[in-house]
Amino acid sequence: MRILALLTAVLLTLSWQPAVGAIKLGLNYPETGRYQEEGLQQRLGAYLAIDEINASGGILGQPVELITRNTRSDPERGARTT
Repeated sequence: MRILALLTAVLLTLSWQPAVGAIKLGLNYPETGRYQEEGLQQRLGAYLAIDEINASGGILGQPVELITRNTRSDPERGARTT
């Protein structure tokens, strides 16, 4: 759900701005630590969404690239990497 909301926000933002090159989306998720398993599922879902978006022509004709950061299941680190 969060990924869908993020992608919707990006689409609305980009609808009035010309895009140049790949559109970069960020995913801040727990790759390690207590919530590692949940983070893996978040990452897989995000890559699936990116693949589907790019297969259908991207966003406004531009490819989408996913940038990931590891929060290590630490809220403070997550805030910093955001």
